[in-house]
Amino acid sequence: MEEEGLSDKGRTQEIFEELGAQEDFEVNDLVYISLPSARDVDCQTQCLIRRPALKAILARSAFPQNPEYPEKTSFRIGPSCHGLGMFATQNLSLGDLILTERPLTLTPTVIPMPTFSATLESQGITGEARNRSILNRWENVYLRPCFERLDAKQQAEFLDLANAHQEDGSGPLLGVIRTNGLEVGTIVDTEPQNGSEYAAVCKIMSRINHSCRPSADRFFDPLSFSFQLRAARSIKAGEEIFISYYPLLEPSSFRQKHLAYYGIVCSCHSCLPPTLGSDARRVSLRGSIDAIDVDFNLWMTEARFADDFTIKISLRWIEVIEEEGVEASMEYFRHLRALVLA
Repeated sequence: MEEEGLSDKGRTQEIFEELGAQEDFEVNDLVYISLPSARDVDCQTQCLIRRPALKAILARSAFPQNPEYPEKTSFRIGPSCHGLGMFATQNLSLGDLILTERPLTLTPTVIPMPTFSATLESQGITGEARNRSILNRWENVYLRPCFERLDAKQQAEFLDLANAHQEDGSGPLLGVIRTNGLEVGTIVDTEPQNGSEYAAVCKIMSRINHSCRPSADRFFDPLSFSFQLRAARSIKAGEEIFISYYPLLEPSSFRQKHLAYYGIVCSCHSCLPPTLGSDARRVSLRGSIDAIDVDFNLWMTEARFADDFTIKISLRWIEVIEEEGVEASMEYFRHLRALVLA
């Protein structure tokens, strides 16, 4: 499908015209494409993506940019009590860039199939048989063409990842995606009724294990179409590096329910019973940002408040954040920012 000499933007309309209508959608909105079209040090990502999201990516005037890479490798992948994991090979500080990686694949987290579903029901196929038929179609009609765009080495790397969904009707491709897919929050569809989120599978970053007290955080940069992994706090050489698969400030019961989807039972300090104290601290942190904005405005407008009024407030919240091990949360960076502004 790719042709030499055509930019991503110049190829868009041609790609759309080449594809036939998808019977399961009111509009022909699913596209297979390699992004970005120009190769660099990292691989291209093989994408199954809807028109609105693709158009939004290609409409960015700075797309594509070259990824920012670490100056040297500061990690290794090795055996962990969780299977394989990522370990620091040197001391790391807050904000250090650990890894930049372009995903192998990017696919929707939901693919509505109203026509196919209605056909199954008209044939009397319901319940578990219906669910397995839908999963089979998801695997072979939608995901396999995307997977087959990978080269042989990339296909092997993809299939070498863990699969916690071998008994629920998911095929091998869907199972790997459901187990290892990383949320790509900076790429969304404008029509949420069709499922607006995407998941990316990476050769290396998908091997990083979960903790509700993570030491690193990831960010997907749409301009370079790559993930960046940065230290969220100081990490010692030899220490396993963790990320979070779920919003950190939800109560433990919510986190555990979501993590079961990955076949994970988190045993970090904040998930060990009793969790009421940890849950209360995390819930209170969610409201601390609105509170600090109000306090900051009061401090700016009323002379009766001491010079260090907001500084003391944010420092107290930072102590809570560090106690809970949620330096990877947005609340941490908001309170650090408040300190700088004060």
